[in-house]
Order: sequence, then C-alpha cells, then structure tokens
Amino acid sequence: MGRVLVIYPEKGFLALVRRALAGLHEVEAFEQHRAALNRLAAGSAYETVLCAVQDTAAAIAVFEKALAGAPGTRLIALAVSEEQLGRFRDEWNSDARRREANPRVGQAWLRLPCTVGDLLAVCGAPAEGRTRQPAEGPVRGRPAPARAAGGTEQHGTGFAPEAGALIEGYRLIASIGQGGFGTLWLAANEATGRRVAVKFVRGKERVPQELSALRKYVHVASRSEHLVQVEHINHDESGLWMVTELADSTTGGHTGESYRAMSLANQLQARGHLPEREAVGIAIGVGRGLSVLHGGGLLHGDVAPGNVLCVRGRWVLCDPGLVCFIGEHGICRNRTYYPNGPAARPGDDLYAVGRLLWEMTSGVAEMISGAERLRLEGNMLEFLLRSDLPLAKVICRAAAENPQQRYLNSGEMLRDLETAAAKLNGEPEAQCAIYNLPRLRTLRTDGALPPLAGS
Repeated sequence: MGRVLVIYPEKGFLALVRRALAGLHEVEAFEQHRAALNRLAAGSAYETVLCAVQDTAAAIAVFEKALAGAPGTRLIALAVSEEQLGRFRDEWNSDARRREANPRVGQAWLRLPCTVGDLLAVCGAPAEGRTRQPAEGPVRGRPAPARAAGGTEQHGTGFAPEAGALIEGYRLIASIGQGGFGTLWLAANEATGRRVAVKFVRGKERVPQELSALRKYVHVASRSEHLVQVEHINHDESGLWMVTELADSTTGGHTGESYRAMSLANQLQARGHLPEREAVGIAIGVGRGLSVLHGGGLLHGDVAPGNVLCVRGRWVLCDPGLVCFIGEHGICRNRTYYPNGPAARPGDDLYAVGRLLWEMTSGVAEMISGAERLRLEGNMLEFLLRSDLPLAKVICRAAAENPQQRYLNSGEMLRDLETAAAKLNGEPEAQCAIYNLPRLRTLRTDGALPPLAGS
C-alpha cells in the first residue's frame, strides 16, 4: 500500500480523495500547507504528494521538503486552471537550484474540480519501486466533445489518443501495441480503476470492416470464457474504438513502463516451444472458443499466436475484427496459419489451430536456419503421422493438404484433443513429445535434413 499526502483547503475535496483511494493507499490529508510541512519535517516520506498551488510559496515549500525526504516522490500540482499552474511553474523554475534539482515539477498536474476517475488515473494502485513522475502534461478531463444539431454532446473518437486522455469513462494510460489495423492502449475504468485494453481503428475501409465484425461477434462471445469479452464499442465518422478485457502481464506490472501482454506469441518467442500438455491445454481453450463462435454461425478468420492471450489465467481467442458469417468469404491477415483462398468454413479456423499446435510443439522458434525448414507440408505431415504420437494425428488432420480430409467441425477436433490430452497425462512427457523426435532435433541444431525414413 502506497502513502499519499494531499494538501488542499477544502474538506469536500479531501473527503473525495480519501474515498477514492480507500484500500489502495494510506492517505494523509491537510487543509493547511503548514500542517503538511510539519509532518514532512518529522521525517514522513510519501510515494505521491498532491498539493494545491494557489499559494505558490507554500506549495514550493511543500514540494521542496517532500523531495528532500524522498527524491523519488511523485509531485502532482492541484490547480483550477492552466494560468494558475503557469504562475506556480514559473516561480519554481525562477530558482536555478530548484530547476536543476527537478525541472519536471508542475508538468504533471490535476485540474480541479475532478472526478474519482481522475484521482485513480493519477494514483492508481501502488507501484512498487516507482521513482519517476507521471508523463508530462495535465491529467486531462474529457476531450471537448463535438456538438450535433441542438447542442447534444456526442462523445466520439475524433481526436488522437494520448496518455491521460479520458474517453467515455476510460482513462488512457499508455500505448501498448500498434499494427496495420489499429493501435492498442492500456487504460483504466475511471469509476473502478480496473485496467482494460482499448483498441482504436482508423481508415475508411477498416472501420466498416471492424464494425461489421463486432456487431456479429458481441452477440455470441458472451457464451464462452475462451472468447475475449468486449465491454464497450463506439464509432463516429473518423474511427472506431472498443474496450476489451486486458491480458495478464508477463511482468506483473500494469503501468505503461512495465506492462507486457501475455500472448502465445511472446511465450513462443521466449521459450522456443511448449510442453505437450501445456500446448494441448491452450489448443483446447482456443477450440472451445471456436466451437461457440462456429455454433453461432461465425468464423474468426485470424487465429494466430498474437491473438491468443492469457486473461485471468485462461487462454482466450482475441482480435475479432475479421469475424464473418460461415460461407461468407472473409479476408485473412496471416496466411501462415490459414490455407490458401478466403476463409469461408469452420475447417479454415481449425486448420489454424493445427498450425498453432505444430508451432507450439515442434520448436520452430529455435530453428537456427529459419522457420522455413520446418514448414508443415506433405513430407513433414507424412513423417509426423508415422510417429504415432498423440498430438501428431490432430495436427496432421487439421492441416491436411486435402481439404476433404480436414476437420469439418470443432466438435470433432475437440474430441481428438481431449483424447490426446488423456494419453499425454498417462505417459512420460519425453516419450510422447513431438519436440523430441530425432529428425526435428537435427533440424533445430544444425539445419541438416536427415532421410524421411524412420523417426
């Protein structure tokens, strides 16, 4: 639990701070700067100090004393306007010693009056070992909305996302990903402080595609814990944005500097391959999500390692921006995991699951001569089938070269995956691992291609 010191000459605001941060931080609040200075002089140290700056000299004294006791203290100015903040900042920087000691004072600030969400965005959960102040600039209120005829406020997406911005109750914290189809942000629900992911999509062609997909997806996704849940969607003439569950963090941190989403992609990158039991568990989770999606008459169209995320300890299929009806020819972003031609039937998504299983178990990421040497084509499929290993049969059927031999529905694939999982639980891992096949081990270590005969 972090320690927060607040100085503001109004009991109502101090009560709001205590209420907002209850259970997250130990809060000490004073209406007078002198009382706060006495507490700081007694040796008390704080993670964050929020101080009213209308009395410029008193605020400077508080900030100087806080920094003297704990140089890493986060200093947040409380001001009713940019003019008031400017006067304080100019006075601080007028002293060369102060300016050199901490030139950022006054760059992070909270405009008053504020909401509980504003306070949570500033303080949030306690951050262990945090020594840096927040990003430069004020913790802004809601961007000025566009006004439709009659003066009704329309809170749309017609602004560039930036840290600290508030959009329909969600405070943007930091950009955590970017691709050709949009940007992904770490954000906080301003009322609860809960961390979420916000995706922004721009482009005249992309927005209608994404919106069409989401309108189909949201009516089905709530039926499965293995499909990412969409909390909110909105759009206007310039773009679309949606709020979803946030993936677990590989680092355990949830700040802009520390957060890194736990995806199958970064697990493979870090570990090279996964044990069979872990791989089949992930495949079953993805398969269950697809079973619900297919049962609702929809295809996913973008099953890939980067779109399989761990959310609250379970593996979830994400990024539904290409969802379409079964039989409707959709588009595909990643041909590595899908057969040639437009995705149109459940077997196309299941083909991608077979490819994921292959990548998880074969050690493709460890190839010194490039992953192309382990392409899952006819000869390799034949070799795998001869190995008679539990997951080899699932991979070979899912990714069969002849479409008629592939899985027709997710129910069939799930039955085979669960049978394979039962076999894996009854045998030593080393004896039933695709990763340990001598032929693949040779490819990973020196790139030489041994004869197909034998294992």
